[in-house]
Amino acid sequence: MSNQPIGLAKVMKKGKNDKAYWYKVGALFPTKNARVNKLKLDALPVDGVLFLTEYDPKDEGQSAPEGIESEAPF
Repeated sequence: MSNQPIGLAKVMKKGKNDKAYWYKVGALFPTKNARVNKLKLDALPVDGVLFLTEYDPKDEGQSAPEGIESEAPF
């Protein structure tokens, strides 16, 4: 079992000019049971919406998840 995350937890927040900003708030880790993963959160989304994405070591947490528009639907 690796300490490397297999996914990231991100939230999207509205910024200036209705631009979407993405923030990493946690990580998803594998366990010994292949059917169960552990989600470790450093923060909770205020609006209750959490996006889980695949882990990329180069990801700084600010990019939009693939398949999700970078502009927030505000």
